[in-house]
Amino acid sequence: MDIENVQRIMESNGVIEVDYMGQSIWIQGYNKDEQTVEIGLIGSKESKVVNANELNEVDGG
Repeated sequence: MDIENVQRIMESNGVIEVDYMGQSIWIQGYNKDEQTVEIGLIGSKESKVVNANELNEVDGG
């Protein structure tokens, strides 16, 4: 995923499912200049910063 998609998801009113290495995550924030995203793993208190290209939008269809 690119940082523009991350920004679109953050600004969306709906829920868009995203995963990181097969795990569902919440996007908590992003840094457009560094192309990084702060994520929280669903079901865990763990959060981390990853590259935007490591995230995948899950196809709901």
